[in-house]
Amino acid sequence: MSRVESPALVGDGPPGRPATRIRGSRLWEPLALAGVLLIALVARRPGYMLSQPFWVDEGWVADSVRAPLEQVPLLTSSTPIGWTLLLRAVPAVGGPQHLRLLPLAFALTSVLPAWWLGRRLGGALGRAAPLYAVAAGVAAALVPTGLARHDLKQYTADACLTLVLVLAAARLEGTWTRGQRSVGQLATLAAACILAFPFSNVAPFVAAGLLGGLAVATAARRAWRRLAELTAAAAAVALAQGAFYAAVVSPGDDAAIRAYWAHWYIPTDQGFGTAIGFTADHFHQGLDSLGLGPWPVAGTLAGLGLVALVRAGLGGVALAPPLIGAALVAAGALHRYPLLDQRTSLFVTTLWMVLAALGLVWLAVQLTRWRPGTVLAAALVITVAVVLVPAARRAAARPLPAEDVRAAVEHVLDWRRPGDVVIVSCLDAYPFAWYWPDRPGFVPARAPTAVRFMVEYPPAGVIVARWSDAGAIDDALGQVRPGTRRVWLVVDHATPGQRARWLSRLARRGASTRTPLDGLVLAEIPAARP
Repeated sequence: MSRVESPALVGDGPPGRPATRIRGSRLWEPLALAGVLLIALVARRPGYMLSQPFWVDEGWVADSVRAPLEQVPLLTSSTPIGWTLLLRAVPAVGGPQHLRLLPLAFALTSVLPAWWLGRRLGGALGRAAPLYAVAAGVAAALVPTGLARHDLKQYTADACLTLVLVLAAARLEGTWTRGQRSVGQLATLAAACILAFPFSNVAPFVAAGLLGGLAVATAARRAWRRLAELTAAAAAVALAQGAFYAAVVSPGDDAAIRAYWAHWYIPTDQGFGTAIGFTADHFHQGLDSLGLGPWPVAGTLAGLGLVALVRAGLGGVALAPPLIGAALVAAGALHRYPLLDQRTSLFVTTLWMVLAALGLVWLAVQLTRWRPGTVLAAALVITVAVVLVPAARRAAARPLPAEDVRAAVEHVLDWRRPGDVVIVSCLDAYPFAWYWPDRPGFVPARAPTAVRFMVEYPPAGVIVARWSDAGAIDDALGQVRPGTRRVWLVVDHATPGQRARWLSRLARRGASTRTPLDGLVLAEIPAARP
């Protein structure tokens, strides 16, 4: 028997043993999978997602759909360009917030690679494959960090594509551990790593972790020919991703976005101890966010998931999560990526959640080999469920940011009179451009925002303030035509100080103001005396 075919490397069962089947499995599996998908759908409250208005961060993503196709690169900065293009394919069903169907679709699709990863793991271990599949699928469906946000951003795509890449790597390594060559599967993994980058900003982290883990495991098996093939594939992935970053992604990595995330970067300038404490705290918070109890519990379960992968002959895949974590630490120390922010790190917390579910099942299966341990295994699974379900419900009930430019637009359209002027603050202009019926124009940004474009309207139309400082406010009010009697001011996404500045400038013009809606001001300017 060759080294790569030894049972110690393959797992707990014989090499290549198929997944355990249960009676009626052909009917059971699709029904169970459909049930998990239904759980994922209900947990994400699609009715709520499609009814709540876009807030600022979502507004500048939605605006890309109203721009000409040639302007897509300009309007792509906070989201990957592939995501921006996919938004144009979303069917216009479900109201003005129908674009949220895209993150919902990726959230539901995440269940599939998680399910198949669990099924493959259980099959390699030779026992309880259905339990591994269900546990992994439920974990992807109920990860609290995914339920807590419904943003029109690529975070659910990050999580879904991460699981897809992990599954592809598991298929490749599973083939290798059975003593088979599979250049086609290696090429598939490399192509998937490259093709994922236009849709997920975190694809380089995941690719580096998976390819690095596979390389270490392959070197440990002394499979030098495969290591050479893997090295060539990794080099191709690095070159392709590097070229894509330089040509498409790097313009969006500007000083404004780095300033926004400054508090999520590792403070390397404050000493080694502070940096270590910051990093440890963020990892603890990330594990706490899984909804499995205190971080040591979640960390232990995720660690057992890695053990299960090793026992299944997937040591290279098991090395990937630690390597991804190391890459995130390096990026945080270099101030290139926020360390374990809830939204931008959904991909890694989803991976941890799936690992924890696999670790839970693996531990339960080990306990059932000891007759008294069956009761303990059942109690363990029930305890985790009792802790997770309320945590998932709390996360799912978390509301979107309370900003409603849509209501302001509807009110102005209902109550404006001929000659009225509409002024929109710089940041409110992004969701305003989605809801206002007149098609906006988009120009390169002249303000220190995290996106590279600004909204504009033709002369005598809507006035958009270029920023929120006193000079920008005066400039916007200076564009109001003489003789205008009423001005509608949209300042929903504005601090109390910024709103006070607007009202003060209007008062200098003798205007009386009232607030028909929160974030909407109607200023009435008296007629000039002859």
